[in-house]
Amino acid sequence: MMIRLISMKKRIFIYAILCISFISFSFLHQKCFFSKDPTSVQKPDTYYFPYNLDKPHEIYSLPEYLKEISGLSYYKKNKIVCVQDEKAKLVEYDLKKNEIDERHEFGKDGDFEGIEIAKKKVYVLRSDGKIYAVKNFSKKDSKKKEYHTPLSIKNDCEGLGYDSISNSLLIACKGKPSIEGGKKYKGKKAVYQFYLEGKEFNKTPFLLIDLDEILDLEKKSAYEKLSYKLVKEIDESGDVRFQPSGIAIHPKTNNIYIIAAVGNSLLVYNRSGELLKIEKLHKKLYKQPEGICFKPNGDLYISNEGDGGKAKILKFKYRQAE
Repeated sequence: MMIRLISMKKRIFIYAILCISFISFSFLHQKCFFSKDPTSVQKPDTYYFPYNLDKPHEIYSLPEYLKEISGLSYYKKNKIVCVQDEKAKLVEYDLKKNEIDERHEFGKDGDFEGIEIAKKKVYVLRSDGKIYAVKNFSKKDSKKKEYHTPLSIKNDCEGLGYDSISNSLLIACKGKPSIEGGKKYKGKKAVYQFYLEGKEFNKTPFLLIDLDEILDLEKKSAYEKLSYKLVKEIDESGDVRFQPSGIAIHPKTNNIYIIAAVGNSLLVYNRSGELLKIEKLHKKLYKQPEGICFKPNGDLYISNEGDGGKAKILKFKYRQAE
């Protein structure tokens, strides 16, 4: 009883400090939020970021059925395939007509968070780490398989991308970075690999996102850093510095792009795991960024859940360095 009382007092104290910190944070945030690119960080100096994420070339407003769009993948000319939370349906969306073309059921409803097309198959990721593979998804003779991974709901798997170099699916974990019984990765978020050749899961992370590095590079104030640390103290899995929601590999550079609704950022890593770019996503344009994919020519698509309004897909044209 005494231990529980102390724990309760500790929580009340943390919450009180947290409230004060967030009030201070909000005041500072309001001052700088609408400044030009307040926290965009680029390194090394030679790296060129080929998009202006404040100015989409196209904005597609999605129908009510896709209000909870959680992932998307480029399919073919003017078409993407997407998935939404709770519905086991692959949705073909026609960008030119700006409407749903077809829907294809692939299993029982669940919490689906990521989708990717690779090797003529569609792969769908469930939040507990289960992967669904669908061959010939648009035909009546489609074939379906399910693959289990060591990941669980504690990892809260959200992003799914395809890496052609290693012929593997990349799984970005929004929740805990470690596998049950495995090595702990405190202060990190993890990306794992599922090899399509042999259908094997690599228990060693493909990439580790250092959350402290993000705060340092963004030059967060002392108040902001304190707020983040206090939230983490209350719930380690609720760390709000950066929680991946989507992942994709750039078709031209093979750099790794990771997006997050919690943290409102886009990160770019090279193949060596070096952080090249942190791009803040302004809430006015990005209500809840959940999905990311590329067209073969390098054009970028980012999907946003409705979050009180209509879900949208933003398109950004690829700009080559001059």
